[in-house]
Amino acid sequence: MRIAATLIISSGLLASISLTASARDLSVSAYGGGLIANDWIEVFAPQRWDFVDSQLAALAVSRRVGWLSKAVQTEVEGQIVRHFGIQDHWEFNVLGVIRRTELPWDQTLDMSLAGGLGLSYATERPKAEIDFEGDTERLLVYWMLEFDATIPDAKAWSVLARLHHRSPAYGLLGDGGGANVLAVGLRYRFQD
Repeated sequence: MRIAATLIISSGLLASISLTASARDLSVSAYGGGLIANDWIEVFAPQRWDFVDSQLAALAVSRRVGWLSKAVQTEVEGQIVRHFGIQDHWEFNVLGVIRRTELPWDQTLDMSLAGGLGLSYATERPKAEIDFEGDTERLLVYWMLEFDATIPDAKAWSVLARLHHRSPAYGLLGDGGGANVLAVGLRYRFQD
């Protein structure tokens, strides 16, 4: 049942990332990072980060689907993720994203801040999640927090820093599991 729900939701979200979209609405991101044995809130306390031997590499395709205001846009994103180290599996994520495109310091450094929520499907039960939480599921909730900064002389390109998070959502999709990855990468925004 959970797999069927994932496939239905995934196909709907990925269909909206269509080839007929205007080029300026599309972006491609590649990022990689390391798993930390910390709760997500501890991301804001770097002195407490406890990295483990588990990394990921991800490729994401995003499409802007609308604007909530002049400075806030909505997006859909699909991700293909490869885990390596103590974990050796694939992960597929689909999510909706809200991105604030105007920040107070944009005159100095053009940045955006984003948050996203969706579903994550792992091709096997992630070993690190079992080690951390005692149990996990292949299907969990996915959410992310991200900053990106435009490269000044290459406006189509930006660098990004992302918290990549899987969670059972307080029992909604299981009794245990979840993981946090701190990642960095590059994004290319297509131009018309």
